[in-house]
Amino acid sequence: MRLNRADRAFWSIVALAVGVGAGAWAVLCCGLWALIHQAAAHGWSSLARVSLLPAYALVTFLGIALVTASTAATKQFAATRRLRRYVSTHLVVTPSELEDAAQRAGAPGRVDLVEVPQPFSFTYAAVRPRVVISTGLLGTTTIDELDAVIAHEVHHVRAADPLKLVVARTIRGSLFVLPSLDNLVDRYLIARELAADRRAVKRVGVPALAGALAKAVSGPSTLKVSAAAALSGDGLLEARVAQLETGRVPPTTPLDRRRLALSGISALALGGTMAAATMSLGPLVAQICHCG
Repeated sequence: MRLNRADRAFWSIVALAVGVGAGAWAVLCCGLWALIHQAAAHGWSSLARVSLLPAYALVTFLGIALVTASTAATKQFAATRRLRRYVSTHLVVTPSELEDAAQRAGAPGRVDLVEVPQPFSFTYAAVRPRVVISTGLLGTTTIDELDAVIAHEVHHVRAADPLKLVVARTIRGSLFVLPSLDNLVDRYLIARELAADRRAVKRVGVPALAGALAKAVSGPSTLKVSAAAALSGDGLLEARVAQLETGRVPPTTPLDRRRLALSGISALALGGTMAAATMSLGPLVAQICHCG
């Protein structure tokens, strides 16, 4: 199955995290096992001959990575809880016209209506995501425009975009030494909106989506939802409009050279640290394996 641009960006982020994490933890776990075995066999004083500085540096990096990843994930889940309370507070009975639109989009029972005059829509919740529409948007859209809105949001539901957003931002927090991840996350954010727009155009056409887009491009002004919801915001409007006007996916923005250079330097430093730790602890591992 061919991956779209959003999936490629997301899985590139995941692959990078798996590669760095697996390498660092493998070196650390093997080294720790070797040190414990060496101490048990020859006493703790025997470890004085082993250079542990690279291992200490690796432990420091992994410890900070765990803290920053936990912080990023906690902030997002806290934002989701606030958003859930906001929706619950303003929730009203879903009218038949909205239920019918959800049915046509293939997502019956997954769309909520909130009593808010500002026109907006978004998809939220990492587990069992739901679509939220404001009464301000419902009251200003035609049937086709409403279908476009629902089709766009249902794409986020089916693609699990709220969950992917949590994962991507958590990884970005953990790999703080690689600033190019910011660019990759931005690429994912843009690509998922463009993919959702293409789904809406396929269902109801360009005029309906253009009309809906002109009426709602941001979330509720009283609550910051970008950390918790699949929401485009004004910053992506230019790319979305360009896709509607040309019928083609806009070109991918090149990675920032400065961030790319800094990421390269950090990657070399991290790789060098893992290599140094492996060289200092490797003889112990080899000796244990040989004896075994």
